[in-house]
Amino acid sequence: MVIVLVLTAAAFGTGASWLGHRLVHQGKAPDPGPAVGTAVGAVASFFIFTVAFLTVTATNSINTARHDAYVEAGALTDLYLAAGTLPDPARTDLQRMTRDYTEGVIVREWPKLREGHTEPRTREAAYALGARVDQELAGAPAHTATDLHDAMRAVLAGRRARNAAASEGVPRILILTLVGTAFLTVLFLVLMGWPRGRRGSVGIGVVSGLFAFGIWLVMQLNHPFGAGVHVDPTPIREALAHMNGVAPLR
Repeated sequence: MVIVLVLTAAAFGTGASWLGHRLVHQGKAPDPGPAVGTAVGAVASFFIFTVAFLTVTATNSINTARHDAYVEAGALTDLYLAAGTLPDPARTDLQRMTRDYTEGVIVREWPKLREGHTEPRTREAAYALGARVDQELAGAPAHTATDLHDAMRAVLAGRRARNAAASEGVPRILILTLVGTAFLTVLFLVLMGWPRGRRGSVGIGVVSGLFAFGIWLVMQLNHPFGAGVHVDPTPIREALAHMNGVAPLR
């Protein structure tokens, strides 16, 4: 995909340069001098700086979201284990509700995160789980009540952090700015007739390809849950496997 995109952009830049020289300049335009190179360098520097800034920012968001997913998974596992110290029927109810909520996060809610939304059914399950934990705090032993309270608070905190990350992403206006900057830079080079010759046309093609790659890279990182490089629910799946006894606790 990226190869096709870069080659298409390079072919567009090369073709536009050749066509511009052929139809507009026809080799008669005077040399515009170093001012054109200076102007193009300034625009290109803005493009490169913006791509670098967005790439670093998006990478940090992805790393933070991945870390938060593991913290949330650990909190779910802690809640399940803490519920196991309660007598029945509280133990059975709380552990079942924890498993159901964890499965809902994986199956129903995670796909919605890619769109920047939460899932109402899973959201209500989180509130119901918190209310059920609160009911058991008064009658539970002190150490169990502390474990339940801390684990449930951590689960809700992890959920809030995940939902906040789902609303992040590179603003569309910045993506459009990058596309517009790249297009105008290539167009400016073509209209000014600089540089000339085959090597000049190939150079414009290379610049166009690099611009396209930069935009593609930003798009691959522009959302922690929905871009090409994104956070998947693997930590939550591991927590559910622990609850179901499929995988040992780490």
